[in-house]
Amino acid sequence: MKQQKCCFSFQLCNLFVFSLFDRSFSHSTALKLHLRMHTGEKPHVCKLCKKSFAQLPHLKKHMLCVHNTDRPYYCEICEAFYKIKTDYQEHVDKSHPGQIPEDLVGVNIVPNEGTVADLRAVELVDQDEEQADGGSGGSQSQTTMPMEKMRTLLALLLKKISTPGRLKKLGFGSRLIDDVLKESITASGRKPVPESKEMSEREILNANIQILLDWTIPEEYMSFFKAEKKSVEEILEELAA
Repeated sequence: MKQQKCCFSFQLCNLFVFSLFDRSFSHSTALKLHLRMHTGEKPHVCKLCKKSFAQLPHLKKHMLCVHNTDRPYYCEICEAFYKIKTDYQEHVDKSHPGQIPEDLVGVNIVPNEGTVADLRAVELVDQDEEQADGGSGGSQSQTTMPMEKMRTLLALLLKKISTPGRLKKLGFGSRLIDDVLKESITASGRKPVPESKEMSEREILNANIQILLDWTIPEEYMSFFKAEKKSVEEILEELAA
């Protein structure tokens, strides 16, 4: 089997890959799981006790051992459990399409009129993640950069502009990259955007990345980016790659 150099499913360039680490992976999902070591992401959350996990199998084991169910997908609106993500998605689509749970925001829900082949394709994605010890399922809107990509690019940028000793002191690799960024901003004498019920996780991360860019990128470069009307995500991607 041809091995993949670290190049994430969203097709980042080789420069990005090798500047983070130089390892090979035979499975793209194993690569995605490895990248979470750098971003500190734990996307699989137990809705009953809010404990989070980096790998889907770990969440399933938690649900079985702690909550006595082999169904890891939970609809808090209906208080119902589902074993397969496709079933959970279909339930939301049919029962309360106007109340999309947070863990399905940005995920393409299979339409009611979908074919058996369509449903099977989604199930295979879920099964593939479990076999490779990880993965988050579904797909993000094509017009919005996935959070996982934003965090990985942020990790790369921080590695470029910080020393290894400073990153270690900030907990880089052992904490969620969002928190590493907040502490870095605080250490610079600036005030990061805190958690807020009025702002989504994406909005907070986006705002703090903006603070980092304004603080670390020379004014002439930022002026150019602003003249080009580039978004924070586009600037981040350009600087990282």
